[in-house]
Amino acid sequence: MNLQNAANLGTNILIALGDRPTSLDLVRSVAGAIHAPKQTRITLMHYLMPIYWEHGGEENDPQALKERLQEELQVEEDEEDEEQRAQKHFAKAQAILQKVGVPAANVRTELAWEEVDAAHAVLDELKRGEYTSVIIGEHDTDFLTRLIDPPMAEIIRRHAGDVTVWTVPTAEEVIGD
Repeated sequence: MNLQNAANLGTNILIALGDRPTSLDLVRSVAGAIHAPKQTRITLMHYLMPIYWEHGGEENDPQALKERLQEELQVEEDEEDEEQRAQKHFAKAQAILQKVGVPAANVRTELAWEEVDAAHAVLDELKRGEYTSVIIGEHDTDFLTRLIDPPMAEIIRRHAGDVTVWTVPTAEEVIGD
């Protein structure tokens, strides 16, 4: 379903934000479709790819240990940078929602790290809340890509139960600082 045709999103909405500036357009679309802003609760969710560690080699090799420590420090720094970018994105999205009357106390943010992929992170969050709608961005993909890797909307629709899944077309830009 396309959000432009939304009659009622309900009062407990999950918005799955990506790492693209168009995610804020998605939030603007939701903001324009909310019927009762003061009664609406919104969860802004962003999935961050977990980093998996593999270890191989000698524990006794000082150079290998030093290199591994450097790698771990770089990964920590990268994770912190990603989290800071996500928090800035959340703040912009919250401002958009507050502008249309959604109280700040009604907007919650959620960073998901542990799931297999973004679709599973959304499904896990749907299990934790009593959501009326989930809104996600939809990217254009070719037929072969859809066969190999079904779009997130399709995966969520198959498993979301009674929650309505709304999609908003998005572009492929990546957020910078």
